[in-house]
Amino acid sequence: MKDELNASLNATLESCHLVGEENRKLNLLQNRSMQIIALASAENQQLHLRLNNEQQTSAQLKAENRHQLSILSSSRLSFLWSFCSNESLPSSRCIPGWIELGNCTTVLPGHGG
Repeated sequence: MKDELNASLNATLESCHLVGEENRKLNLLQNRSMQIIALASAENQQLHLRLNNEQQTSAQLKAENRHQLSILSSSRLSFLWSFCSNESLPSSRCIPGWIELGNCTTVLPGHGG
């Protein structure tokens, strides 16, 4: 009877040690996971701020473009357009060696760029 109790006690102690070791491993994994979550959260906040800044910049540029277009479309300037041709209005969006085709700026093969 005493041997059976000792064997049962030893088995219980071994199980307790195994559970304790597993618990330590799980705690390490939990701590590492929490660190990863904290880093991801900080990165998410930075990206969110960057997105907000980009959206504000985009909105400002759109407003500026609308304003410039309204100036260029003004009836007060319409007489100037009669003095202009496509050759006298180079696109400011194109770098030297590139040309504007529709709304796209592109380089022609064999023409620099």
